[in-house]
Amino acid sequence: MDPRHLELAAEFGKLTGNADLIAYLGLPPGATTTEARASLRARRKKMQGMQANPKYRREAVFLIKHSGAFEALLEDIDAYMQASIASHEAGQIPILEMAIQGALAGSSLSDEQRNHLRDMARKLSISDSTFDDTLDRLAANQTTTRPFVPQSNPTQAPTAPPVRTRTHGPGSPPPVPGSLTMSQTLGLDAVAVAPQLEIIGAPIRYIELGNSPVVHEIRVRHRGKAPVPARVSADAGWLVVSPKILDPTRREQTISVHVDPSKVKNPPQSAVVHIVTDRDGRASVVFEAISPAPKTSRTPLYIGVGLGVLALIVLAVLASQGVFSGSATP
Repeated sequence: MDPRHLELAAEFGKLTGNADLIAYLGLPPGATTTEARASLRARRKKMQGMQANPKYRREAVFLIKHSGAFEALLEDIDAYMQASIASHEAGQIPILEMAIQGALAGSSLSDEQRNHLRDMARKLSISDSTFDDTLDRLAANQTTTRPFVPQSNPTQAPTAPPVRTRTHGPGSPPPVPGSLTMSQTLGLDAVAVAPQLEIIGAPIRYIELGNSPVVHEIRVRHRGKAPVPARVSADAGWLVVSPKILDPTRREQTISVHVDPSKVKNPPQSAVVHIVTDRDGRASVVFEAISPAPKTSRTPLYIGVGLGVLALIVLAVLASQGVFSGSATP
């Protein structure tokens, strides 16, 4: 299967708003190659007469020009569908990965977070099996990248604890000489735990573009103990964040994200807002800019109102001339 043919089919799908050629042609499940190619040729013939129509011109020109490539893809419908799904998921998985990494940055996933991420994957047309594989892979990477603290040899007597500057709280007994405290046993004194950032709300936000700029808000909570400043940035020019540096003394803050629709080219487009602390605590939110839903034309309503007004005027004129009284005005 020619990769270039797959690229053309994917581009044509974006142009027409269809996931693949099968959806574009409206073929039922289990359609044969003969049926698919016959449907494609019939559609091509119809589009030949639509080239002068501005609404269908781009679709018609693209279909006529690349119909040979599309027929080649439809020679093996199953292989084409598998390749189409894999290609689509490859383009959407980075969005899903950013959302999962943002959720994993704070702590382990709750059932509610997992379900939300799965719903998001389905909206991106990513299969459940691909979602599970991606989540397991990123969760494993999150575990393996944490500092490893070797345990002491149980056959050896524990050594004396190192000199520590931390004092015991009032009323707490001093440690037994030669023993290890709980934090030493777990290695917490030797490892600096990165501050945790938690995003309050969905890790991915959908923005329906309009004519005017809009502002969205991100609420972020710092779950660490020590105050740490954090920097905020966006990786796309159509997003502007404020403030760019968070107040280290506040546990919970709001980030304003300004969206400029005029700078979003060829939606849908994705961008990420990153929040990073000075101690490598991280969180992120994905913004997905989508085209607005088509609005239903109100022309018939206007016509109806106009006709109603016209009818009232006509009735008033006829009444003034005495038409309804059966006699004309002398």
